[in-house]
Amino acid sequence: MDEIASRITRDHVHPYADLARANLSDVDLTGANLVGANLTDANLRFADLTRANLAHANLTNARLDLAALADANLTGANLMGADLTGARLHRADLTGANLAPRYVGFTALAAGDPNVANLSRADLTDANLNGANLRGLNLVSAILPNATLYHADLTYANLHLADLTRANLTAANLNRTDLTGAVLFQTSLQHADMRGANLAHANLIEAELIGANMTEVNSYGARLEGARWSRTEIVSGGGGLVGGGGGTVPAPGPTVWSAGLAARMLRRSTRVGPGVYEVTAGDPAAAPG
Repeated sequence: MDEIASRITRDHVHPYADLARANLSDVDLTGANLVGANLTDANLRFADLTRANLAHANLTNARLDLAALADANLTGANLMGADLTGARLHRADLTGANLAPRYVGFTALAAGDPNVANLSRADLTDANLNGANLRGLNLVSAILPNATLYHADLTYANLHLADLTRANLTAANLNRTDLTGAVLFQTSLQHADMRGANLAHANLIEAELIGANMTEVNSYGARLEGARWSRTEIVSGGGGLVGGGGGTVPAPGPTVWSAGLAARMLRRSTRVGPGVYEVTAGDPAAAPG
């Protein structure tokens, strides 16, 4: 059978294949079934993996920079240390994928942890990243419009200048995440943990911040016009909370701000529903919050 790469034929491409350290650069693997395959340290630079099934594959330290992974199935895949710089991942499913060690923290990142995947400038438009471990990842200038990141862990991740237009980050962990200059237009950040996140000069116009924890965020120069947030309200005369009957409404739940920013947000917002407010005037984040 004709080789698709040096000493590699189509017969080598199958579920649970051992392709560790294989050189598959620029190879056409469109629609390949590589479920559970071992691709540790493999070179897949410029490879075409469109619609490939890589569920639960081991891609530790693999080179996937500039690879085509549109519509690929990467559910549960291990991508620790993989280089996905400039990769095209339109509509790819990375549900539960592991792209970083669970232990990674600020100290490890400052030292340049080699186990953390690189997704700078990667195109993840419409990608499914629900529950993915993206802790500490380099996502500088990544393209993520309409991506789904429900419950994803982005702690310490670098999303400087990333495009998250209309992305779903509901209940995501964005603790200490760098979102300087990021586009979060109409992005859902409901119930997200954004404690200590850097939102300097970010675009949060019409973003959903209901129930989010915004404690100690740096919001200097951030745009928040039309953004919606929530607060606990007292029912007039009843002494109870919004919702009637004196009971607590489980939703929307209050957005948590640092003290100084909370006051500015309230002054510049209009109540649009029970416990829900919309930013309508000025720049409530003109100074660090």
